[in-house]
Amino acid sequence: MTRSKRMQPIARLAGERERNAARELAASRRELEAHRGRFQELCGYRDEYARRLHEAGVQGIDAAQLRDYRSFLARLHEAIAEQERLVLAAQRDWEACMARWQGTRTRTKALDKVVERLQHDEDRRERRREQGESDEHAQRRRSDSKGR
Repeated sequence: MTRSKRMQPIARLAGERERNAARELAASRRELEAHRGRFQELCGYRDEYARRLHEAGVQGIDAAQLRDYRSFLARLHEAIAEQERLVLAAQRDWEACMARWQGTRTRTKALDKVVERLQHDEDRRERRREQGESDEHAQRRRSDSKGR
């Protein structure tokens, strides 16, 4: 078995690992985007609720309503802070997945180049062998025709 054929399963395995890392990277990216979207939603709710509180304050608001508005805004700020932590964690996870994918991609490309180089070398040796046989065959024919 040629060296290139022996290396092909290793290169295929590296390719599969790269594809798995790419799938993980895509899933991580989707998760990051979902967390960012939820963060934006919460910020939008907070801004809208703050606007409503301001409008209610201008028109006049009783103490119980003011307390309810402020309590809800405080819970919303806590939810935003938690979501921001989730976004940062998802960002770190995505960066780690990106680094893993880049590493597997580099290894896959290197192995593919090795297999390609081995195949090229084997093809060149085979062509030389065939040329040598052809030359030898031609030499024998010339020798046979001279001997007649």
